[in-house]
Amino acid sequence: MDEEDEEDIAEAAHARRTMIGRSAEEVDHAPPRGRYAPVPAPQTVTSPAPLRWAAPAAALALASAIVAVRALRRRR
Repeated sequence: MDEEDEEDIAEAAHARRTMIGRSAEEVDHAPPRGRYAPVPAPQTVTSPAPLRWAAPAAALALASAIVAVRALRRRR
């Protein structure tokens, strides 16, 4: 590579950075965007077996406690 090629490469890099209005560090370290951006893996959301019945059981326990407290208040 001769000196003229190196100057052309540096000039092109500077033009590219200034055209998009970003600094050299931002251009060099920015994540790819658009069609070259990585596609995130699909999230699989499955609750473990113990948690499937824990919420309904807690709701049932709370509801039955409320009913019991109201019944005891009426007896007084």
